[in-house]
Amino acid sequence: MEVFKLFLIIWKIGFNFVPTIMLIIESPQMQEPKLSETPNLRRIWLQLANWTMVIVIMMLVYLVLTILNMLFLAPKLEADHPDSANSYLAFFLVVVLMGLPAWYGYQFVRLIRSGINQEDPALKTQAFRYFRLNYRFYGIINLIYLGILILLIVVAIFVIAASEAGTN
Repeated sequence: MEVFKLFLIIWKIGFNFVPTIMLIIESPQMQEPKLSETPNLRRIWLQLANWTMVIVIMMLVYLVLTILNMLFLAPKLEADHPDSANSYLAFFLVVVLMGLPAWYGYQFVRLIRSGINQEDPALKTQAFRYFRLNYRFYGIINLIYLGILILLIVVAIFVIAASEAGTN
């Protein structure tokens, strides 16, 4: 019973914490950056853009390999195991889960470089919106993963408790 109460407390804290973070992210103070641009800050932004592009390229290579795998391996998998019709769905899910962050990262790199070269604050603001969307996406995926993990742990605890009660 204590495990269930602990799960409810964590669940309630999580749902109270996430809207608070979203309010902070969406607040008007966050929309208007008050940074004074210096050459050092521009250098850091360009360095961030370069490393983001490296990650985007790795994600795109992974996506291409996944799509090739889907084209050549999934039909063979379905031929060998006709009951595994979800293989295309799994590949599609991987492509979406890797494609969105790659797109957000690419847009951030493109816009931040253009904004720095043209000295346009609107482009920089748009670039950081994509940067924020990327981390929001990762946060939502991590919350879903954490929720599934907690659910599996709770189910495992109940299964173990039921099996021990059945043996006694």
